[in-house]
Amino acid sequence: MRTLIVLWLLAAASLLTASAAELEAAWAAGNPAQLRQALQSRAATANDRAAKAYYNAISQPRQASVKTALDKLIRDFPSTRYAARARLRLAQMALLQRDADTAARHLQLVDATAFPEAHYWLAFTRLTQSDWARCIQSAQAYIATSADTLLTETAWFTIAEAYSRKGDYNRALSTLHSIKSSEALRNQPLLLFQLGYCHEMLGDYTNAKKYYRHLMVEYAYTLHAYRAEDRMLALRNRPDANLNVTDFSICDQDRESATLEREEQAVEPGTERVLRFWLQVGAFSTAERATGQARQMEERGYPAGTFCKVVGGKQWQVAAVGPFTDRSVALETKQKLSDEGVSSMLLQRY
Repeated sequence: MRTLIVLWLLAAASLLTASAAELEAAWAAGNPAQLRQALQSRAATANDRAAKAYYNAISQPRQASVKTALDKLIRDFPSTRYAARARLRLAQMALLQRDADTAARHLQLVDATAFPEAHYWLAFTRLTQSDWARCIQSAQAYIATSADTLLTETAWFTIAEAYSRKGDYNRALSTLHSIKSSEALRNQPLLLFQLGYCHEMLGDYTNAKKYYRHLMVEYAYTLHAYRAEDRMLALRNRPDANLNVTDFSICDQDRESATLEREEQAVEPGTERVLRFWLQVGAFSTAERATGQARQMEERGYPAGTFCKVVGGKQWQVAAVGPFTDRSVALETKQKLSDEGVSSMLLQRY
């Protein structure tokens, strides 16, 4: 009888184990109860224990607690893939704190063969450090090894930005035109701004005006549209630009006309109007805070913008990732944000 009880207890214990695969599935499903149950279960192998430590760490409510738990994971399980994932997460956290040196230290210890995204984040880190050559090298390495279309596009933009900051605007333009020819282009506002900026720096003010104005009309209220307005105002004060002040005026009527035109083109008889999708990542009482949040998302490689939303009679300044024309792409990006610890809410706007 005693032997039977022991065997039963052993069998019951085995039912309470959680593998790394089960933890990853619970996290991907976004099911807190399922994840909590998995984290409370016994981990059978070292890899499972490392996985449990990783998901427990990134589930912490405070960034300081996340960092402490990830540092401990690296010390306890240094040779596991979860240690590498912990370093990637710590590097991203460091970049958000403008600590490029710490980010670089973590990223250089990640096996980029197993984790190509290390190249991506290292490229952004080198850009922050003004190390243009190694930034371009890391971005090119990521493009050559990754199948992630969203981050690959951002890596191309990073290369263009590195050439631009280096002062090589012709190479930047060449890179941007390669992006422009892509069938899967997602961040049109950033492309238009960078094209306008490169032409402006080369003294081609006519093309600069063309791209800036296109951006301000077609993608009004995005972060880059506001940046384009700033560049246009700066050009007003350049006598050598030889541009009429009225060329740079952009008003709500222009935007409304463009919006109506797009809606008429998108709507066929008997069908509903097509909406654009946004992922709200924050709502603030001031435009400055919303813009700051949008800039952080752009620094992480996502297109972002700000706009106003009225809830319960109160006006909020919303920071959001987007816009997306395809709901499935928006939901795919929402999952990526969730994997990076960023909560978001799907919105639809004309």
